[in-house]
Amino acid sequence: MFRRFFNRSAIAVAVLSTSFISLHANADQVLASDNSKSVSPYIVNGNVADIEDYRSFVSLFSDPEAYTDYSLEGPICGGTLLSQDYVLTAAHCFYGDSNSAQWNQLFTVAITKLQNTDEAGSAERLRIAEIYLHPDYRDGEDYLWRNDIAILKLEKSAQLGEPVSYGFSKAYRYQPASFIAVGHGDTRSNVDDSEQLLEVPLNYVSNSQCMAFGLSGVRDDYICFSGDYSNVTGLNGGTCQGDSGGPVYWENNGSLVQIGITSFGPAECGDTSIPVTSVFTEVAHHYDWIVGVLAGHETPTYTPTEQERVNFGERVSPNSNKSTGSDGGGGSFPWIFTALLVYAGWSRRKLTDG
Repeated sequence: MFRRFFNRSAIAVAVLSTSFISLHANADQVLASDNSKSVSPYIVNGNVADIEDYRSFVSLFSDPEAYTDYSLEGPICGGTLLSQDYVLTAAHCFYGDSNSAQWNQLFTVAITKLQNTDEAGSAERLRIAEIYLHPDYRDGEDYLWRNDIAILKLEKSAQLGEPVSYGFSKAYRYQPASFIAVGHGDTRSNVDDSEQLLEVPLNYVSNSQCMAFGLSGVRDDYICFSGDYSNVTGLNGGTCQGDSGGPVYWENNGSLVQIGITSFGPAECGDTSIPVTSVFTEVAHHYDWIVGVLAGHETPTYTPTEQERVNFGERVSPNSNKSTGSDGGGGSFPWIFTALLVYAGWSRRKLTDG
């Protein structure tokens, strides 16, 4: 789910202009006329995870079946439950007014406790009632997707899953700590050979080191990680396309605390020539904003309506008279959507335009 923003084929700082990709994935799939490049992050060098160990994890899918001729697709991004009514994810998954962005805003559904993506068609799919993007979010590699955080309010409460633990402490930056990222993203760039939820351990990289490696725009509210090298894959562990919006957890005294949201990374997932394989938005930095949204003190950025879904569906599928959906789960986007997927580079799960 990373977006492609820096071109660093090595560790050279000067070459930071094309090899990193924003972890964004599905928005670019909407219309070839958008000429977007989707970047999605997935888990590289991961092991199969048990969803029971990560009950806060949420998979975000595109579910246009009730309004178009197209089928359930995804996952487009990841997320976590803040409560049974709210999901924490990345802003780049929903930002913009392009057709691809509107597609995600209107048709995204949240699925809780999903072990295997093949089971999405029979799972409870929760539509989005309100989308809150951080007011200071800045889209694109020029800004390194600054403040890449969003909150989704569900149309109805989730019956499965548990709220994630998070807070304002940054103690993990100053002491030995273990970190793990989770997701349904690609297992290497543009390749997803596992339907299972995957997990991968990550190694903390200080912001000063991250900047020295070429990410000069990294600020205090970013968290950088590297991953261990695998002789089997020839890649370093990390996130990839489809992982955008998903969590990185800090293992703190036997408890999992979410400290970051998958945002962006190298254009080539697990690139061994780049010392940083994943960059996350720091949750603690945005603690007050999160609390404000949950308390009803913030105004939603988008409020998708039933009529908007119907109108958009008629525009995309002019010959479709569908009014109700089915439980399918394996169809594909029309060619005009999938054409954009060939540009996907990272699992930052962000739909990139232009």
